[in-house]
Amino acid sequence: MKIEINKNQQRTNYEDHVSSVIRTAKTIADLGQSKFEYFKPKDTGRRWEDLVESVKETTEGTVIMRLDRPLNWSNEKIYFEIK
Repeated sequence: MKIEINKNQQRTNYEDHVSSVIRTAKTIADLGQSKFEYFKPKDTGRRWEDLVESVKETTEGTVIMRLDRPLNWSNEKIYFEIK
């Protein structure tokens, strides 16, 4: 059995996750809140840290990973904060 990885699909999934985090941040901000969670994606072919960095760069540093949460590498969530 041959397993094939579609790199274009992984890139599309990654970009979709970045957009989804940004849309979620906008919704949370509209509700007057500043913290939210997002599940770590598994379909992007990249590390979840790359997603955090892309979101931070795209939002010019206004959406960042929360540092007040203890790091738990087995946790399936990323905790974000809107500055």
